[in-house]
Amino acid sequence: MTQSAVAPVVSDFAKEVSQRLERLVTLAADGGLEAAIGLMTRAIESGAVIQAFGTGHSEAFAMEIAGRAGGLIPTNKIALRDLVLHGNLTVDALAGSSLERNPDIVAELWEISPIHPGDVFVIASNSGVNGSVVGMALLAKESGHGVIGVTSLQHTAQVRPKHPSGRGCRRSPTW
Repeated sequence: MTQSAVAPVVSDFAKEVSQRLERLVTLAADGGLEAAIGLMTRAIESGAVIQAFGTGHSEAFAMEIAGRAGGLIPTNKIALRDLVLHGNLTVDALAGSSLERNPDIVAELWEISPIHPGDVFVIASNSGVNGSVVGMALLAKESGHGVIGVTSLQHTAQVRPKHPSGRGCRRSPTW
């Protein structure tokens, strides 16, 4: 690609990123994140942990929350690979995207994870509809935990939920 062909792409990308960041700044300034901030603040003040979960590329979001060197906030990252490391699945189960779409793995993942009363879940998913993500959010809510969903509501509105309940992340900022 030539320099003249790259310039519009870079410009368009910078414009899109700037617009999205501005929408986040406006959302925060208007108090749109207060419910999520309150959930996390109360959890930390009570000695609980922020549980981070994301699958596929959204696992990177969970990795930014939990396990950062020098981090002072009590966090834990729940990952699908935990089912291989600490559960009953083989390494072959991690191939492809079928595991993240499977709602049946959530119960075992929950059982092998260090989850305690009062913990709050931050669950990231671009689509907000995959079976494991929706299943984790529903199980956390059913167990009395606060859940914060981070997703693209625009994308979520365009795809069908893959969880048997027919549910996906349809509202923000809490599940």
